[in-house]
Amino acid sequence: MNNEPLLLIRKLDSEKEFFLLDDLYQRCFGDSSVPTLTQRNWWYHYSEGITGIFLDDRLIGGMSYWPIDEQTFLMLGDGRLREREIDCGRFNVVDPHYIYISDIAIEPEFRGLSYTDLLLKHFIVSLKMLVEITGSVTVCAFGYSKAGSGILKKYGFKKIADAKNTSDKQDYYVLEVSPHSLSVL
Repeated sequence: MNNEPLLLIRKLDSEKEFFLLDDLYQRCFGDSSVPTLTQRNWWYHYSEGITGIFLDDRLIGGMSYWPIDEQTFLMLGDGRLREREIDCGRFNVVDPHYIYISDIAIEPEFRGLSYTDLLLKHFIVSLKMLVEITGSVTVCAFGYSKAGSGILKKYGFKKIADAKNTSDKQDYYVLEVSPHSLSVL
């Protein structure tokens, strides 16, 4: 019998899992976190937007990403819109060309063990499939911390707005993904 822990990355499938992950987001990002009610509304509108990473039956982290419209993408980057002000009316689930990563978090005891990389690699697989359908996708995210900015840079994101110019007071990063750039990811 194999006693190795089972690692699983999948979409959340219950409110219990949502609230467990949201609790982690709130602990990690504090006042900068997306409010629980807002995140829950996003999840209800686009249930594919939250991926959890599980070790055996324990949720140890997750990632949230949302298909937004072009106007929302632009407004986040030039300081006209805060992350928490995004409502579901700004989502474009029919023909998504912009994906906003709102959160990536791992429980403290599991940080530094490549779980963030696993979440991002799982996301990239989904992104590649989306690019094959849409032709191109722009992914955007705020760099909440020095470590978060470092992870974004590691995956090829470029900073396009300094924290002083965004309403969330965090650097704004973008990754342009096209069929030609897929082999790099």
